[in-house]
Amino acid sequence: MKRAQFYSEAERLYVQEQRTFEDIAKQLDVAERTLRNWAEDGKWQARREQYVAMQTSTHEDMHTLVRGLLRLANKDIADQKPPSQSVLYTISKIAPLLDRVKKYEDSVVPETTTARGLSADIIAAIESEVLGIKRNNEQSTITNEAPH
Repeated sequence: MKRAQFYSEAERLYVQEQRTFEDIAKQLDVAERTLRNWAEDGKWQARREQYVAMQTSTHEDMHTLVRGLLRLANKDIADQKPPSQSVLYTISKIAPLLDRVKKYEDSVVPETTTARGLSADIIAAIESEVLGIKRNNEQSTITNEAPH
């Protein structure tokens, strides 16, 4: 029942909003382990990486295009020819948009920091699956369960 009710929203929160399993579990009242299983089955991590790459690539593509057009215009100037009107027109239309697109992308995709070591999600998974440590409401209990 919970899968049908919360799967799509959980996936959206993880992939697009870059939320942690812990945050999503609290918001949707779904067990973290359930979210991890859904994420593994649905390849959410790969989708998250694709989403981030897609969001950041538009600005980079536009920047590369403008840089190439500027090279063409500069070459014409160096050859003592007037730059192409279509090149100048395109530069004048795209260049002002670069800053707005970058700001939009930054607002959609939160800035990521280079993580050192293991993330809290990975540590929790290791504790649960390998060490048999179950965490309940920030209080840990060690069980005698064998890892699955």
